[in-house]
Amino acid sequence: MYTSLYTLTLGLIRMKNLLIILVLLIPTITIGQSDSLEFSKGDWGIGFDFGPCTGFGSVYGDAQEYINPACHVNIGLIFIKNKIHYNARLNVMTGGLIEDLGFNSNWKNENSFQSTNLDMAIGYHLIDSRRFNVIPFLSAGVKYFNTFDQDLDQSNSVGGFFSYGASLAVDYKIHFPVKEKNKYPGSDFTQQYLYVRVLGGVYPNYYSADLNLNGGLTFINFTIGGNFIPEKKKTKPNNR
Repeated sequence: MYTSLYTLTLGLIRMKNLLIILVLLIPTITIGQSDSLEFSKGDWGIGFDFGPCTGFGSVYGDAQEYINPACHVNIGLIFIKNKIHYNARLNVMTGGLIEDLGFNSNWKNENSFQSTNLDMAIGYHLIDSRRFNVIPFLSAGVKYFNTFDQDLDQSNSVGGFFSYGASLAVDYKIHFPVKEKNKYPGSDFTQQYLYVRVLGGVYPNYYSADLNLNGGLTFINFTIGGNFIPEKKKTKPNNR
């Protein structure tokens, strides 16, 4: 199962160029406007996060004597209802082992090491200004661990363990231009926007019961993404 998750992770990372093209087309696809459309502020929407190896992790507790963390990946799909954000996340941290892990002889010094976390995060849109979002999250899911021995060309994995954590997202928003006549009355910014996100979080006791280690994982990831919360209705076309 872990091998398929690892393959999926690599495939998502390699989709970067395709997603960038999609993002460039979103203004045309989602908010292409005409005089027959009127936009109002909606109460639901969708969004996404995309940070392929654009962050880093930090291990604390006894685990830091065994694990050398490297880059951190964060990919998420978001459903938004009012101020609540439901975020399905894939988190991956790559690195290496700097000491043998006693619970299994296959987890040896100088092997590569990777942890994967699949979780559902629920956040509250605490600050929603013209240029900034602040959204705290609580999350729960399952975690997987993998090590790879290059000399033996052998991969070993364990997983399916419960995980929980907390995180905070801070976004800088880049709004799509919308015709002045189509803006939500009384609002000076739109609800269709891209963002640059700083996402920081912690998974307490991340390694404690599963690898016979005591310790947790913190991370910071820099992602691009977007939230699209449109509600549009047809009005009578203008006669020209």
